[in-house]
Amino acid sequence: EIICLRHLADSSGPKSNRQIASLTDEILRKSSPPSATAARAILLDAEILESNHQAQDALNRLVPLPNYCHGLSDERQLSDRGAELQIAARIELNRPIQAADTLERTTDPISISSLVLIKELDADQAKAASGVAAFSFAEARVKVAAWLLNHPANSKPEEQNRLRLFYANSLRRAGELAVNSDSKNQQLQAALEQYQQVIAANGLDNSDITPLLGEATTEFDLKNYAATREILLPMLNTGRLGDGQSGGADSYWQATYQLLASNAALADAGRTDPAERQQTAAYLKRLYIQWGDKIGGSHWHAAFEGLRKRIAPDFVPSSTSGS
Repeated sequence: EIICLRHLADSSGPKSNRQIASLTDEILRKSSPPSATAARAILLDAEILESNHQAQDALNRLVPLPNYCHGLSDERQLSDRGAELQIAARIELNRPIQAADTLERTTDPISISSLVLIKELDADQAKAASGVAAFSFAEARVKVAAWLLNHPANSKPEEQNRLRLFYANSLRRAGELAVNSDSKNQQLQAALEQYQQVIAANGLDNSDITPLLGEATTEFDLKNYAATREILLPMLNTGRLGDGQSGGADSYWQATYQLLASNAALADAGRTDPAERQQTAAYLKRLYIQWGDKIGGSHWHAAFEGLRKRIAPDFVPSSTSGS
């Protein structure tokens, strides 16, 4: 019967799909759990339904799978494949949180299901751009990252540090997209704790600036401007972030903007010498003179423009390109 199912699966079209569904129903009527034949028939039919964008039908077909898998020698592999199909179907039905929850039923810590889900969540969040929908996808990504971090198979220190950094980045992204202040602060504070654990563990290469930049950006988003400056100033002064022209130019511009914006915010709040605001504005002008309309690169130019209009509104930069 399975051979017949596979033969029908190789034949495309509605007729063969109906025949597969009918034969699967017949196999289930004849089978008592556990049954490898029934389990494989369910998976094959669900795979075809999902590939034909019949996501809800695929989920319905997968409902009895655990009963037919239980106790089989390949229960793990069959169950994981079912979870992968459920994840794909739930993503198609725009249910990212349920898709992330499904991962908890898989047994492979680096299964294709987690990788596919992360890719889909990122793509769908990019489409949603902002608002409740985007936050929902970002929140689901946090659940995936937490599952990977806490899986017992990922207990090696170097693996824990790598996954903890991924978890921290996911939390920060969710915080950026949160639609209310309480949720935003909760996600960002959690991200900050994870970044600090990564840095304290020192398990990454010392030349890797990612966790430090993540910590600084999170402090900046939390309006902890003194802490932001404390992290970024030595990194910029020692040249660890380049000069705005190399392959890591985005990191340089991000850090430079956040440092200058932090300086201005602290001065406005009366927490530094008032002259520091003027010094910050003067440095920003020098950057504009040096870089012209290339300041900030493609990703941070708008942020620099906003800062210029706030702290140096009378300064009109040249429209010519800098160095």
